[in-house]
Amino acid sequence: MKYIYKHGYNVSRFTLGTAQFGSDYGIANKYGKLTEREIKKVLDKAFEKGINLIDTASSYGVSEKTIGNILCKSPYKSGVIVESKLPYLKNTNDLQALNREIEQAVTRSLNRLRLDSLPIYLLHDENNLFFYDGYIIDILRKEKKKGKINLLGVSVYSTEAAEAALDNLEMQVIQVPFNLFDQRLNKINFFNRAAEKGKLVLVRSVFLQGLFFMAEDEILPEKFCIYSPYFKKLTEIADHYCFKVGELALKYACQKSQGSVILGVDSCKQLEENLNFCSNKNKLNSEIIKSIEKAFQDIPVNLIDPRKWC
Repeated sequence: MKYIYKHGYNVSRFTLGTAQFGSDYGIANKYGKLTEREIKKVLDKAFEKGINLIDTASSYGVSEKTIGNILCKSPYKSGVIVESKLPYLKNTNDLQALNREIEQAVTRSLNRLRLDSLPIYLLHDENNLFFYDGYIIDILRKEKKKGKINLLGVSVYSTEAAEAALDNLEMQVIQVPFNLFDQRLNKINFFNRAAEKGKLVLVRSVFLQGLFFMAEDEILPEKFCIYSPYFKKLTEIADHYCFKVGELALKYACQKSQGSVILGVDSCKQLEENLNFCSNKNKLNSEIIKSIEKAFQDIPVNLIDPRKWC
């Protein structure tokens, strides 16, 4: 396992995503929410493979609590980095109430995860970067000074929020969506700029929530059939260069992002399959990367943004 050194942490090149630990997350999810026993197996396998960063959130059902229950008994606990997220906040003009809400959210995450301090804490709603003239960030900065948080960051969807996070000194960690179809961050040279500014980048949605696998297996949901030419082209590129679609997607995200790639899995088998995609040391050459970026430079936002799938 390769690691990235940022802000005092050696972060594994892959991060374990845990949305499916607390809910039926992902359009390709076949098994629903995992049991605590299944989660323990996945966590143990991830730690054995060298993954040391866990991505979770207070909005992921019982994910935080389950992780806390398992980690407190795990021999790997001291080497694990947990990243959680601030819940979506209520709209209010009462700043004192907002202050209490944020402080309580941080305390709840600490209690559920059984931690004294959160290694990484992200804004889950990118709009919180802009609301109340930065007051939300000011509150989190105070929580950081109290020792409850180490690194602050934000999970973004839009290029506008990604730009704002790059310019905000408090945002040491930026989580972004990025995959073969989603070229928006390439167009603003985001990853090179993030590296220059010392940001730790976490990359999610590398398989577009599993749609790439569903297209490869020819079981694409009906509402996505209007986009079938893009999926057909993806399969053609993968076949031409003798890659599986998942392998191509993961290698591309790793090479282009320079960050830690989040893998959401529903079994140890799936985790090992994903990691095996990158066990082959052969990198994608410039010809393959150019083919990908030429083919998918103008994908409709309704396909690449899961918020618009409803």
